Amino acid sequence: MMYFILLPLILLIMVSFQATVLDNLFFGKSGVDLSIIIVIYIGLRIKPLQGGILSLLIGYFIDCTTGVLSGLHAFTYVVLFFTAKLYFLRIRADKLAFMAFFCFMSILLEGFAVLLFYGMLYENGILHNLLAFTLPRAVVGGILSPVIFEIFHFVEGALGYENTGPFERA
Repeated sequence: MMYFILLPLILLIMVSFQATVLDNLFFGKSGVDLSIIIVIYIGLRIKPLQGGILSLLIGYFIDCTTGVLSGLHAFTYVVLFFTAKLYFLRIRADKLAFMAFFCFMSILLEGFAVLLFYGMLYENGILHNLLAFTLPRAVVGGILSPVIFEIFHFVEGALGYENTGPFERA
């Protein structure tokens, strides 16, 4: 129970770290999209109701820190969570190549969805932004996601919440 009380606070700290330190460190270009990797990890480790709520909360935190359309990230993160949940039911999640590809595609599709909504509202060309902003972010996230998953798994084990296998089907 304490896990689900402290987890939103930890997620808020991670989202704040991503929005401040990581974006400034990489000048907003190709930083690590830690929030999507967290949502995918939650999709692999936590049951649907708690995971859906946590994904919604992460999306809300991202909406608050970035100033994007209200609810856009919250919606896309919940969709990514349930996509990760469905993906995990079909394919083994302990294969690093599959996980890296899934994170790459998730970051790319989320960035495309955000740019598509911006394109509809402000009528600007999104192809340049997709190539200049979203593609490098997706490549970095895809490459670093297996390492970040291992770090999350280690932290989870250190806190005493480790399951029997690398990923337990929830």
